[in-house]
Amino acid sequence: MAAGGPLILAGDEDRPPVRLPIPQAYLHASADAAVAALAAHHERTSSGLGQHVDVAAEQSVGMATQSHILAAPLGSPEVRRVSGGVKVGGIEIPLVWPAKDGFVAMTFLFGSALGVFTAKLMRFVCEQGFCDQATRDKDWIAFGEQLFSGAETLSEFERIKELVRNFTRSYTKAELLQLAVERGFLITPVTTIAEVVESPQFASRDYFQRVAHPELCESFLYPGPFAKFSATPLEYRLRPPTVGEHNSVIYRDELGLSERDLAELSRAGII
Repeated sequence: MAAGGPLILAGDEDRPPVRLPIPQAYLHASADAAVAALAAHHERTSSGLGQHVDVAAEQSVGMATQSHILAAPLGSPEVRRVSGGVKVGGIEIPLVWPAKDGFVAMTFLFGSALGVFTAKLMRFVCEQGFCDQATRDKDWIAFGEQLFSGAETLSEFERIKELVRNFTRSYTKAELLQLAVERGFLITPVTTIAEVVESPQFASRDYFQRVAHPELCESFLYPGPFAKFSATPLEYRLRPPTVGEHNSVIYRDELGLSERDLAELSRAGII
């Protein structure tokens, strides 16, 4: 089950959406349930009272879209996809920004929850000489509303985005991450496949594992278990099956089909 919101937002605006490869709804629900279980455990240790945890996957994924799935029925500007960002009512908001050696994901948004981080970022951008004080001192809490009302123009927003790009282009991904850690900016590197495979953190956890493919007389690197359990470690013993490899076992032994049934299904191109 994939989330409708992320599906709408994934991909380029001039073509159909890109399907997310990972089931979103149940992952969000699992994360919410894990946090709720920790909160319940904290309450149990404090008061001695048990807690009942009830998490709905549909509600979790709806919250993960920041309620954008409600935009159409409420008559609000709908969020649409653009490469590396989103479009809200014709306003393109980047979520991916260029760095000296690649790209970073950076939250440059407005409102009471996120505008405070943008204001903090713009103070530093000004300190580094990438914008003037008037730009630094804009009302970053209300800036989104001002864009929609016309109090701030789209051309002004485009100017601001370009100077912020000039700022991010001046640093490497590692340098921007260090700034984020030190100063509380909402910036994280966009890693390449090679950087993921060569990650020192994954290496220290022995995350990637080689799995043998006897039919090819080779072994390939696979992502490892999602967690490390000391008493009952997860192990990958077998490779994923090839297409149709277990057809006869499933259809004959579990579904009760005969060899004749299997032959007819094969001739029809069904299996």
